[in-house]
Amino acid sequence: MLRFWQNLNLADKRRTLRAQFAATQGYPYPVSLDPAFVRTSGGQLSLSQGGTSGLAAIFPGAALQKLSGEVVTLAANGVTGYVASATVTSTAGGADNILGLSGQFVGGTMDELGTDSNLAAWRGRGAVFEVLAPVFATTVSSKSSTGTAWLTWNATGQISDVDSSAANATANNAIARLIDNLNGSSNAVLIETLLP
Repeated sequence: MLRFWQNLNLADKRRTLRAQFAATQGYPYPVSLDPAFVRTSGGQLSLSQGGTSGLAAIFPGAALQKLSGEVVTLAANGVTGYVASATVTSTAGGADNILGLSGQFVGGTMDELGTDSNLAAWRGRGAVFEVLAPVFATTVSSKSSTGTAWLTWNATGQISDVDSSAANATANNAIARLIDNLNGSSNAVLIETLLP
């Protein structure tokens, strides 16, 4: 649910992660955002250390990486401005500590958290989601080998065919599989998640 009460001009905006077949396969898992995310004086999450301009710091569908317990951060390998804490790295190729895909807009004008830190991480092996740009890397939409193309996360937290260290996605580091690039569009892809 978008919090339209914050800005009615957002009522026409589309969610960038939409469950297509997730009634039994996919589920939202409750998590808390890393408290190291920069906040404004009013408690709102900031897009960067310099301000709150832009649509969101984290879009629905972005990969969330587990820090400890149920605390997550954007799976961005040291992207300046996203998080003030240490850089996030993988210990076993990429998918080992990805907890799920973000369910909410975080920060910016589309922010759904306000001063709260609780959000949902979508998980579930075999769940099918439609993912809209800019949550996936542009190289994903040009893939012709749908059904067999492995997807992981890149250095900015996007779903990508290349991981955060610029290595190709494989079965060992995959968090999803590309099903379709929806009519050859560069604006939407259909993925099957591989997260337990």
